Amino acid sequence: MTTTPGAPGSPRPVPSTPRAPAATAPLVARTPEDVLAMVPAVLGFTPTQSVAMLTLGAARAFHARVDLPTAAQLAQEPDGLTEMVDLLRQPCVRHRVRAVLLVVFSDDEHTALAARRALVPAFRGSGMEVVDVLRADGRRWWPMLRRHPGAPPWGVPYDVSEHPFVAQTVLAGKVTHPTREDLDRSLDPGPAEVAAHARVACLVAQGPLAPRGDTPAELVEAMALRDLLLDHHVDGTLPDPEEVARLLLALRSPRLRDLTCALVERREAAAWAELWRGVLRLTPPELVVGPATVTAFCAWLAGEGALAWCALDRALAVDPDHSFAGLVGGLLTAAVPPAAWDAPGGPGRSDLVALLEEIEELEELDRRGELDDDPDAGRDHGW
Repeated sequence: MTTTPGAPGSPRPVPSTPRAPAATAPLVARTPEDVLAMVPAVLGFTPTQSVAMLTLGAARAFHARVDLPTAAQLAQEPDGLTEMVDLLRQPCVRHRVRAVLLVVFSDDEHTALAARRALVPAFRGSGMEVVDVLRADGRRWWPMLRRHPGAPPWGVPYDVSEHPFVAQTVLAGKVTHPTREDLDRSLDPGPAEVAAHARVACLVAQGPLAPRGDTPAELVEAMALRDLLLDHHVDGTLPDPEEVARLLLALRSPRLRDLTCALVERREAAAWAELWRGVLRLTPPELVVGPATVTAFCAWLAGEGALAWCALDRALAVDPDHSFAGLVGGLLTAAVPPAAWDAPGGPGRSDLVALLEEIEELEELDRRGELDDDPDAGRDHGW
């Protein structure tokens, strides 16, 4: 689901946040200022014109953000708040959340009040406790549900730039962007990458199509791509323009795209997301779907839901009906936790692992000189 003009924005349910390193203490909010510092830390950016939700009491906690309709949008589409509420409430019902804490980021008091009036009864009606509702505009916060002694009508000034959660996030190796737009721009080529971006576009225009269909050529390309990606993953490096062009052409094949996902282990998903973010920055607009969906998949698996949505929005803008993008979008919208990937029968995992095992088997046949050159040979392996 993507943002459409004049309508509430796309859902931004963020799956379970990545497990912090053992030496990093969990974030525990005890005050409104703690909550306001926690939200950017778990989302990866500071929201504006949004409703952020922190869940409590679920088997696996998750956090979410949705766009808050403006007054003008609500005048055009009165059902906008209902859609916003459902985007937040439905994943909570699915995951049996017991309580939520809501933060309305807006400088429009009337729109924020309308959001509170829609949200609180909906959650309570679904059997969930609403622990508190706050409104914040980036400079001041206001209580919207419970009494906070000492909070004046004009709001409580706050500044979380030096909050301990900020330092803790930095120590954990996470980057918090000032806004979602800044997070989205991290997928664009930087000044030092402009020449490489142009080089990739030129190479792709001149390059051959990736091997298609059930052919040994595709299998050989799969083996080469696996080695290429694993080498960069282990070394912590990014592919050069020639390698990026090769990856982009290969991603036109759904089988080769699936291979890239089969390589990803959840404990290393953040590093894979950075690798594919580097590929995406060098990708010409017409080929963005492949690397954007793989980036989104890796980001979801790393618990970086906001980054996953940024990448996915780029893919859906080019191809709204792309099947793999739809799969990743479904995982995000339903707030499916990354841990589900490790579970038996996890979403699509068995097929991808079987693909990787098949490629390794074929590589062994190739080493022994027993790989059949018949173009139809691959079909014996279910391709």
